[in-house]
Amino acid sequence: MQRIKGWEHSSPQPQPQPQPQLPTPTLEEISTLLDLTLGKAGLDVKLVAGAKLNAIGKRYPHLLPEAEEAKSMLLIPMEEKLLAPKQLGEILAERTGDTWSPQRVNKLLTEQGFQVRNPEGNPDYLATEKGKPYSQLTLGTAKGRDKTVQHLRWFETVLEIMEAPSRASALPNGQ
Repeated sequence: MQRIKGWEHSSPQPQPQPQPQLPTPTLEEISTLLDLTLGKAGLDVKLVAGAKLNAIGKRYPHLLPEAEEAKSMLLIPMEEKLLAPKQLGEILAERTGDTWSPQRVNKLLTEQGFQVRNPEGNPDYLATEKGKPYSQLTLGTAKGRDKTVQHLRWFETVLEIMEAPSRASALPNGQ
């Protein structure tokens, strides 16, 4: 009856509880975390420093202009740019007239002792002692995700050092 007449005491609606906000990591915490992860992964110190500056700029937007300026000072002047296996394959295709997929280039680099498969998966391949002078690990963003991944990239000079690719080691149909 009370409900029908509107005399019912309505109980107060529960208010959503605010989620406790996690503290913003300090500059030292950001630096330590990235040293413990990326620094131990064998990445170039300038890449690690760049990752630190990215994280600092994201957590401390008021420092973003200074972080960007500092990153520009980290640029490594290179006479050669670093190439992915796909780009190496394009150069090989021009030279040989054959089709060179990234998989075929990776197979050739592995067969000739320049790289090995990474059992941990990121990056997919690691340079061997033979391949280190011709390669460098880089950082990138995974396609379609907000995740940083490592890539093994090559200087074009690796193609001059490699044995001439032969059809005997080629995969069928340029795969």
